[in-house]
Amino acid sequence: DRLMGSRVAVGNVEVRAPLLGLFRGELEYGTYVPLEVAAFFDAGVAWSSDSRPSFAGGERGLVRSYGAAIRGNILGFVTLELSAARAIDRAGRPWKWQLGMVQGF
Repeated sequence: DRLMGSRVAVGNVEVRAPLLGLFRGELEYGTYVPLEVAAFFDAGVAWSSDSRPSFAGGERGLVRSYGAAIRGNILGFVTLELSAARAIDRAGRPWKWQLGMVQGF
């Protein structure tokens, strides 16, 4: 129920790098193998007209998560991404995995 509301504020911090470039000390994208890795942190809050978010003195707190992803360009046509995320504010919840086609890099 913490994600229900008609108003929302979200934020994301993400760090990306070419996978092979990390091992070779070069940050050139797509030279030999177009693979990219990423680490991210997300936070957000949802509220409605009869409530307020915690940053405005209300009772609706942030919902946060972190995770990692790897994405690759397949034959120069489609970009596939495999990601895993874990919710910080939901104790006992497992990692959530996702495979999907994403916007190219």
